[in-house]
This record gives sequence, C-alpha cells and structure tokens, in this order.
Amino acid sequence: MELKQIRIKDFKSIRDLDFPIKGNILSLVGKNECGKSSILEAISFLNPRKIFDDIEITNKSSSLYEKGYPYLSGIFNMDSSSLDKLIEISNNYLNDQGLAILLDIKSGDDDESLFLEIERWGNGIENLSFNIIGKKSKTAIKLLDYIQKKTIRNEYGEKILNSIFPNISLFRDEEIRIKSATINQLKSDSIEYDTLRKLNVSYLVLNQKPNV
Repeated sequence: MELKQIRIKDFKSIRDLDFPIKGNILSLVGKNECGKSSILEAISFLNPRKIFDDIEITNKSSSLYEKGYPYLSGIFNMDSSSLDKLIEISNNYLNDQGLAILLDIKSGDDDESLFLEIERWGNGIENLSFNIIGKKSKTAIKLLDYIQKKTIRNEYGEKILNSIFPNISLFRDEEIRIKSATINQLKSDSIEYDTLRKLNVSYLVLNQKPNV
C-alpha cells in the first residue's frame, strides 16, 4: 500500500492541512520551524500502535488543547488481493449489510480505484475508523459501524491492523542504527529489534563458531 493523502488537524504547529502525496519519494522543503518535521511525525501517527502520550502534541490554539488529541486521516491505495483478505476476515465480524457493501465494492472496483482510509483522533481501536472507498463504484463503508456486536470491535480492529494495514515508522537520523541480531532474537517479541524486522533485512551474526 502507498499513502496517497493525509489530513492533519490540530497537530503541533499544524492547524488544518490536507496534503496529497504523489509518487514514491516525498521531499519537503521550507524554512526552519515551518512544520516539515511535524508533517512527517503526523504521518507516523497513522500507525495506531504509536501512542499519543503527551497532550502537548495538540495545537495550542485548538479548542481541543489539554482536552483531546489531534485528528489524522490517511488514505492508502489498496489492491484487490488485500480487499479479498479483508472480506475473508470480515465474514466473522460484519453484519450482512456491511458484507454486502464490501462485495459491491469488490465487483465494481479494481486496483486503481480501491482505497483504505484510516481516521484517528485518540488512542485505542475505539478512537479509530477504518474506511474502504471504491471510487468507480462510488461506494464507501466505515467498517467498524457494521460490526455484529460492540464486544468484538477491538478484536476486529486488531485483525485489520495485523492482516492488511501497512507498517508505518518514523526514523530520525540519529535513530537509524541497525543492531546485529540472531535469528532467535529476530523471532522474539523484543522491541529492541523492531527496526531490523520492519526493514526486512536478513542480517545474522553468529555468536559462536560452528562445530566442525
């Protein structure tokens, strides 16, 4: 998936910005302290697993300051295989109406017109919206509005994150230090090796000499 557009509202110095992204390389040019880094940081918060842990992240001129968190929306292109996987997952979570809408999008759209939007206004699945948009079929669905019962909302949201949602990380210059790791360390749950995992780098250091 590729990020095609981001909406940023009340994030740090950014009051309200609708920002289209074209191509695979994004270059931000501007004066110091004009908000370039804030745009990149906002994009990194499209990863719901990255926690808003400081209320100061909210724009000080906003009515939400000291009361709530920024609003972020990211739109990603989506291929038909990801939609098929989503439909397979959704069979256990969405009601009949929701499944029918997904099938309408599947029948009317292709890889060029399918999009996944995530909206975020806080921490946790309860502060997220996952939306599927079919531009050709002119059909859209807010997935979490069509769950069979509220008690499975978090479980369904986690399934979406784990199965089709892209990995999003922000690496600053001083943080791009890849530490060597063994296969067992890479397979562990330790966050110490997250960078290496996410970059999909096969990098193995043998700590012991092989038996010969």
